[in-house]
Amino acid sequence: MSDNVALKIKEKILQDGNDLHKFIILLANANDEPIKGRLKLQKMMYVLSNIVEEIKEQCSYDADNYGPYSKVISEETRYLEQIGVLTGNVGEIALTQLGKEIAQELYKNEDEKLLHTLNVYKDFLNSMTRNELLAYTHETKFVR
Repeated sequence: MSDNVALKIKEKILQDGNDLHKFIILLANANDEPIKGRLKLQKMMYVLSNIVEEIKEQCSYDADNYGPYSKVISEETRYLEQIGVLTGNVGEIALTQLGKEIAQELYKNEDEKLLHTLNVYKDFLNSMTRNELLAYTHETKFVR
């Protein structure tokens, strides 16, 4: 990817006001470790939607075999992969170098309390087994 294309992508993400992009990037960057799969990303965003109003406003969840699922989260994650911000390696979602640069800019303008919350929840949910994660999200308030 050329520097010019990377700069345009960076500017677009930083200026588009899409809170889901922002939170997916910040979450992928939290604790400087990847998210352990798409299921965990879905559940992390679901749990955070009960805490962070901007997430709740932009995505809706449907009941699924594996608990709450948001088609919007899946689509936005794929979009961020397609433009080179995220990598969707098997079993993990991580930031590319461009994604890390965008995350650094987002961190500068974000509330410390929110960043701490993202780190805590990512660490907590990333460490769970699939069954623990599904049980936890089943017990968490379902938002429609």
